[in-house]
Amino acid sequence: MGRRLARRRRIDRAARDAGLRAGRGGPGPDTIDRRPPVLADVCEGFVPELALIRRCSEAEAAVLAVESLVLVERLPAVWSALYAGRIDRRRAAVLADLLGEVTPATAAAVLARVLPAAGEATAARLRERTRRALAGIDPDALAARRERAARRADVTVRPVAEGLAALVAELPTTDALACRDAVRRLADQQRAGGDDRPIGVIRAAVARDLILRPWGSSRPPVTAQLTVHADLPALDPAAPAQPACEVDGVVVTAAECRALLTALGMLGVATAPRGGSITLAVHDPTTGALRAVATRQELARAAGLTRRRRHRAGATGSGGAGSRGVDTATCPRGDSSAHRYDAEPTADGPGLRRPPATRRYRPTAAQRRFVRARDRRCRWPGCARPPARHDLDHATPHAAGGATDCWNRCCLCRTHHRIKTHTPGWAFLLLADGRVLVRTPSGVTRLSTPPGTDRDGAPPTGPPPGRPTGMSRTGHPTDAGDPTDASDDPPF
Repeated sequence: MGRRLARRRRIDRAARDAGLRAGRGGPGPDTIDRRPPVLADVCEGFVPELALIRRCSEAEAAVLAVESLVLVERLPAVWSALYAGRIDRRRAAVLADLLGEVTPATAAAVLARVLPAAGEATAARLRERTRRALAGIDPDALAARRERAARRADVTVRPVAEGLAALVAELPTTDALACRDAVRRLADQQRAGGDDRPIGVIRAAVARDLILRPWGSSRPPVTAQLTVHADLPALDPAAPAQPACEVDGVVVTAAECRALLTALGMLGVATAPRGGSITLAVHDPTTGALRAVATRQELARAAGLTRRRRHRAGATGSGGAGSRGVDTATCPRGDSSAHRYDAEPTADGPGLRRPPATRRYRPTAAQRRFVRARDRRCRWPGCARPPARHDLDHATPHAAGGATDCWNRCCLCRTHHRIKTHTPGWAFLLLADGRVLVRTPSGVTRLSTPPGTDRDGAPPTGPPPGRPTGMSRTGHPTDAGDPTDASDDPPF
């Protein structure tokens, strides 16, 4: 694998450099800082391709790629010990992690001390011995590792148990120890004050309150936004069906969702909290495919429930031919004494449908709502990044005739958008029912299905008539569609 990857690295690096010289987009500073130095010269699309081939996460694929390169090219002695069975992969991974970026002389000196007895020590003990030896031989190497790690620090969430998740803040060791001690001391004070909950629960609550600050306004307010997807039956505890819900892409039970909405004061889906919004999505009852997305006002208007009839004070009848419909919510206060407005529900509303296409490059607000409600996360197979900072990408490029319409738009995170658009050899197809097909440069094809879609029915398996039927390969247009607007240049 190391030789194939090295050969692929040279080819892809040349293609990448040619693309950058042509003015194409490249990774941002955050992506560059988090990339392992060993993969600095490897094409950005290699790790996603390896993840699709192995059906694993990109984090796991990156670790595998780094270990393969380091063991084959930089630590052949460790590779030989692994091949001979003197150490296992876990111990080899420890040595690759600590010695993969040091000089060959330093690696040889450290291995001379720790490798002979590496198979007899636990992985944790081997890491300790290797770090101690490295600190004595080349302390600057550990300092460089510490600086690189500090630039890759982040805050992440990972599930740990049913209904629980761990909030992981990567901090300098001394800061992390100080934070832990402060939380413990505050929890001990709360326990001494009569709180009889388990001490771990108190500590977790203290840490949460220190971040969310529910008690004061000494600092500028920050609104935390959560995206909740819930079927209407899930909001009724008496309903016979209790479908699962989603909170920021994490599956929760209907009861957990109701508890959250109750805390926000919006269980009845009446009004959204300050800074939030409520949209109602209509899905196909058989396939689960999204059909329309609307606000409460748009839903009422589609059903013909928002027509108003105006009457002057003391007047009877229809109010005259010159009257017009005005919602009482938008009527000035002074008008309430002169007019009254009566709702006249009708049975001939226009109904709901997908947002129409636009000739411009950028999607309309209605298209954004529809595509984000359908996709919920990055649609690259295996990617679960939420859509807060996603690009709504054209499956068939706009410059190649691709329409700015919902059937030609999907959510992609910036990394996968960049790979699809600028990395040679990838093919991408968005099907009419929202499913996505991705083919890697090596010919492996993977499928991504919209979240919450039930495939027990018989949804369409291809694009609608008159729309692209071939996979859109980077740099090769597939059809000609609507003309572009010269005043609406693509932002990416």
